[in-house]
Amino acid sequence: MVKLYKDIFFDLDRTLWDFERNSEECLSELFIHYNLSIHLGTEFIYFLEIWKQANQSVWDDFRKGIHSKEEIRLIRFELTFKHFQYNNSGTVSDISADYVGNCPLKTHLISGAERVLDYLNQKYRLHLITNGFAESQRKKIKASGLDQYFRKINISEETSFRKPQRKMFELALQRALASNDSSIMIGDDISKDILGAKKVKMDQVHYNPDGKSQRKVVPTYTISRLEELMNIL
Repeated sequence: MVKLYKDIFFDLDRTLWDFERNSEECLSELFIHYNLSIHLGTEFIYFLEIWKQANQSVWDDFRKGIHSKEEIRLIRFELTFKHFQYNNSGTVSDISADYVGNCPLKTHLISGAERVLDYLNQKYRLHLITNGFAESQRKKIKASGLDQYFRKINISEETSFRKPQRKMFELALQRALASNDSSIMIGDDISKDILGAKKVKMDQVHYNPDGKSQRKVVPTYTISRLEELMNIL
């Protein structure tokens, strides 16, 4: 028997909003604008690799409560510039501010996102559950046109909770006037989206475009392309 869903909850970054592409495009523009190939003595591709490592490191520290929002935004660039032995606090501060201001305005979506959302929006009530900073997330949602699809937008900074905490999903269900047995969560992160939904006994779709192997968690469904949702829902 096919299960009947009424409410669909989406993750944002790397599920609908193409974080990698948007971030890389923004950083490339800043790399050129600030003449970093000369100042750092490197090519953009290597700069990008070091920045990604620094960004991941400081976000891990943020989740542990080590850094504040303001600190991680600056420290990731400080670490990147330090790697290239370039010390200019003014440039670090400026490029950090420009990245925070410009990246959320990028509009690239994951392939198939608009087509799938148009299809689902005719049949279900759609909502968002996203970790992150409210100002940035709301800019992304509006600039990329995603705001037209979602009835309720749940952003961790605007609550006291974060995915995968049970309370984050309970709050989202409550705000949507939805029940867990007629709802489904779609996201790319096993540890946050899928495990979080499991905590409230909500079905899940793991968006796994790279086919990453993992055996600890078994989602209700796994897809590699967003269009596959139209065969499930």
